[in-house]
Amino acid sequence: MGKAWLNLGISLAESGKLDDAEVMFIKAADCEPEVKPQALTNLALLEKERVQRALAGGDAAAAKTHGLQAGRYLDEAKPLFDALIPLFPNDEGLRHYASGFDQLRIFVFRLAGAALMKLGEFADCEAEMTKLVDMFPDAWESHAMMWTMHMNTGNADGAEPPPSASEARALRPAEPFAEIAAEPTKPVAATARAEPARADGPRADTA
Repeated sequence: MGKAWLNLGISLAESGKLDDAEVMFIKAADCEPEVKPQALTNLALLEKERVQRALAGGDAAAAKTHGLQAGRYLDEAKPLFDALIPLFPNDEGLRHYASGFDQLRIFVFRLAGAALMKLGEFADCEAEMTKLVDMFPDAWESHAMMWTMHMNTGNADGAEPPPSASEARALRPAEPFAEIAAEPTKPVAATARAEPARADGPRADTA
């Protein structure tokens, strides 16, 4: 039954009915254990869509709320993916969602960071970026976002540039936070179905 709720939620989200889709994903999360992390990922994708809309509309407070909630959904999903994939090795849906987790989680950190920067909540932004680096120490985007945050706040002391000089040159001073609101938003569930755990929009290393 969980996959039925999941598919219904995706269809509703594709129709733009995000609130109704959210109800279906919550129902799906309460069903079979292998469906729960997939449902949580779709809930995070809904929140990601709301963040982008809020940033585009200039509502940084709402963007912060939705960005942090998206992160909580993904953080709940991660240990479930880790535990369930060995138990369900032939579940292609489960593996497909899990395969895009890192990219989506990094992108959600980026969105939350954008909202916190716009609100001037620099300590909270630094806490999120520190968590990002701790979770993904080998991802250059993690270090790039931390570096950019320090540069944007004028706190260059102790700020280290991204590992690669070419990657550092590719970043303009305002990136990767300031231009997120200008990124086109796409139907969240279309991404959820075709690329269930992929982040819409440019990665942190693109304009």
